[in-house]
This record gives sequence, C-alpha cells and structure tokens, in this order.
Amino acid sequence: MFTFRTSITFAVMAFIAAVAGLLIFIQFWTFHLAAKEAASARMDAAGAQTLGRLQSEISKVTSVVDVLASSSSVADSDERSEVGRAIPLFKAAVLEVPQIDSIYAAYDNGGWLQMRPLYHLNDEQRTKLRVPAGAAFGISLIGPTPTGALPMRRVFEDQQGNELEQLDLWKYSYDPRVRAWYIDTMKADRTFISSPYIAFSVGAAVITVSRDRATGQAKGASNWISGRS
Repeated sequence: MFTFRTSITFAVMAFIAAVAGLLIFIQFWTFHLAAKEAASARMDAAGAQTLGRLQSEISKVTSVVDVLASSSSVADSDERSEVGRAIPLFKAAVLEVPQIDSIYAAYDNGGWLQMRPLYHLNDEQRTKLRVPAGAAFGISLIGPTPTGALPMRRVFEDQQGNELEQLDLWKYSYDPRVRAWYIDTMKADRTFISSPYIAFSVGAAVITVSRDRATGQAKGASNWISGRS
C-alpha cells in the first residue's frame, strides 16, 4: 500500500520528469528553429549571390548583342555564308563571354546564321548535332530556297578554323520567324531578354538575348545557357 510520503515522492518525480521532458522539447525545438533560420539565411544569401551573378552575365551578353546588332557584317545579305565576315565576330564574342551557348542572326526571309562553340556540349548533345572528333566550332546556315524550303548546312571547324566536316540537312525546317523570342524581339523597342526555354537543337535550358536591327534586315541574338556559370 502506498503511503502519503510515497505518493508525494512519485508525484514530485513525475513533475521533475515532466519538466525535464518539457525542457528537452524546448531545447530541441529551439535548435530546430535556429537550424531552420540558419538554412533559410544561407539559401537567401546563395539566392542573392546567384541572382547577382546571373544579372552580371546577362549584362555581358546584352553588351555583346548590342554591338553585333549594329555591325554591317552581320546584316549584309551578300555575306550570309559560313565564311562571311560575321563569323570572326561571333567567334570573338563567344571566347570573350564563355557562358554564351551560341550567337546567331535571323533574317526576314527565314535565313539563319549561327556560330556555336562545342566545348560545353555533353556526349548526348554532341551525338545529336553529329559533332566529329576534334571539332571546336559549329557553323549553321539556313538558306531559303525559291520554294520556301529551309535546308541547313552545318560546318564543323577545329580550333584553328580548319573545316573538318560539312552536313547538308535538307529537311531541317527550322523557321526562326515563328519562335517566341523572334516575335517578341520584333515587338520590343530595346534589347529583349526571354524567359528560360528549351533550345531546339541541344535540348538545354537557355535564355535568349536579342535585338532587332534598326534597318529591319537582321536580328542579332545570342543564347545563354542558364545555370552554366
């Protein structure tokens, strides 16, 4: 039979155990909140740092596009070829800003001139583009035919600019004039920065920075691969 003293002792012990449990819970919850706040602060700092880096890189690409959009070498219809005067300018730009996936000019008749460095592509993307060994640059040219077809010629070059291989894709059928970035650029009165989307050729997430030339002859543009900084 429990005595009064025993009952009091058990009651006191139960109270102490309850207080101890409450203190442990408070300590655990305080630690949880502190860890949560610390993680949130780290995420905020990382997010701010990433946003700042993204804004800086887009600013660099925008500067490149603005310069190229004012160049007659990009807009000259007589120079729309894989060896035209625009190609050295494109190469210099992608070497200066390595975050650029490709630089291209899209013309009102559906023509298209693109230069892409190949060093950042993964094996799947290189296979999709049929990149030969040793290729450092890929130059793509869409030349509209009188029937309205849009075949593409793709030339691969090594680091020194020597041609390694040429592909003729007669049914490529890529029309830049129906792409959202082209349409939005035509509507804008300034350099246009698109939302991220999946690139037609390599299947990567990209942002396009583009600008309509004042003459209306060509659209200077550049794809920037998001998250590749």
